[in-house]
Amino acid sequence: MAWGAAKAIGKIYLQRLKDSLDKFFAKVDQITGKLIEGVDATRAKEIAKELHGIRRETTQKLIAEELAADDSFVIFQRQLHTALQMVNETLRKSNN
Repeated sequence: MAWGAAKAIGKIYLQRLKDSLDKFFAKVDQITGKLIEGVDATRAKEIAKELHGIRRETTQKLIAEELAADDSFVIFQRQLHTALQMVNETLRKSNN
């Protein structure tokens, strides 16, 4: 019975970690949508700061074990990286 209770608590804990990461997925998805619509260089620089803030926050949460270092986090990191590449492409185009 104790094993079953511990397993249930573990599932609840993992779901909370997932829910926390979902918040960051949503933020990056919203930002990516803005980039796809098109932004100017000034807004692209602001977005870069937002993305770096998200990266800093998620890294701190990962270190504090408030986020799980699992496949979802790896997928999130790829999404964040893609958004940063889109910002860099926007800035590169505006400099030409």
